[in-house]
Parts: sequence; C-alpha cells; structure tokens
Amino acid sequence: MNKKVCIDMGHGGTDPGAVSGNRQEKDDNLRIGMKVISILQQQGIGIVVPRDVDKTVSLQARSNLANDQKVDLCVSLHRNSFSSGQAKGVEIWTQKGVNDATTNALAANILEGILSEGVSANRGVKLGDYHITRETNMPACLVELGFITNSEDNQLFDSKIDGYALAISKGILKTLGKSYIDPTPPTPPTPPEEGKLYKVQVGAFSNRANAEALVNDLKSKGYSGFIVESIK
Repeated sequence: MNKKVCIDMGHGGTDPGAVSGNRQEKDDNLRIGMKVISILQQQGIGIVVPRDVDKTVSLQARSNLANDQKVDLCVSLHRNSFSSGQAKGVEIWTQKGVNDATTNALAANILEGILSEGVSANRGVKLGDYHITRETNMPACLVELGFITNSEDNQLFDSKIDGYALAISKGILKTLGKSYIDPTPPTPPTPPEEGKLYKVQVGAFSNRANAEALVNDLKSKGYSGFIVESIK
C-alpha cells in the first residue's frame, strides 16, 4: 500500500501568520510546501493537503483531514518570529508527553537534512504543545524554517528553498523507510567515434550574400567552423 503524508502549510487566507514588512509567513509556507509536495509525488507518496492556495483553514479542519485520511505522517511548515529581530535559526517541534520512536525519527531526519543545506543556527528538536502535533493521530512535527523577522534567515530561506524542500522530503522518505530516487539521472556522455566527422547544414540560399549574412550572424553568437560553398 502506498504511503500517505499530510503536508500542512501553516496559516493562510485571513491568517497571515508572522509578518515582517511586506513578507508574510503564509506565503513562505506555501512556497516551500508546494515544492515538498511536488518532490514527494514524484517519489510515489500520496499527499493530503489542508490548503494548496492562499485560503483560510482552521486548525481543527487541518487535524481532522489528516486523521480522516489516515495519513502515515504529518509535517506542518512554518516560519518563526521574534520582536527584536535578533533570534535566528531552525527548530522542529514535537508534542510534549509523546515519546514515539517514529515521531522522534521524523523530526531528527528532517532537521539533519536541513542542517546539511546550511542554516544560521541549529535550535534543535523541541517539545511543545501545538494543535497539529497534539490533535493528529499519527507521528507529526512542526518545522520552523528560520525567523521571518531575521534578515539572514530570510536570505537563507530564499536562496536555499529548493535545497530545504528536498531535505524535508528526504527526511520524510527516510522515516517511511524509502530511499530517494533521482527522477532525472544524468545522461552518460556519448563516446566519440574514431575518425568520423558529421556535417550539419544550416540552410541553402540562391544568393551568396544571404548565406554569408547567416554565417556572420552565427559567428556573432559564438559558433564557428563554417564553409560557404556552391552546391551546383
């Protein structure tokens, strides 16, 4: 049976989450969440999402969806905030009072991957009491991908968003006991053929001036090795 994962992109709609200038947490959560979803779908993982657009979804609706769909794991994506702007770094929250091996592995696997991409600070795995970790019936964690109130964390988020998305996805896959499969393996180079050359004809013109004009245009674009010859 295929595994299913709930990717909960925090906030949305009338709830912007943390705000810093024109930057809203709900938008960052959606940006990275959609990348995680795309990667996991390519790996054959079933996806359940409380929202995949900018809309308001209650906390109860989020946990109800994950429970009703009987997903194997739930990961909630967020950005952190602090009034002074000095706080920075990545942290992951699991539910206090829950000592579940899969939950612990999920948080550790995701954090390990994110750290390998580079962060401003490692704030570790913490125990808390968030609705999405408390009210879901499966292993769940809440990922705080840096502080939206910290310029360094915002720069890291923007420049490393693809790497972070892949790290989160690989952490989920590892927890599910699945290996990440590169969907686009590199094409091996074709070995040269001994003593052979191949000619590519670009065009044929009744007027030599037109032929030479094309050659000059191609040369201006960095191509070389042209011969203008009469064919009859």
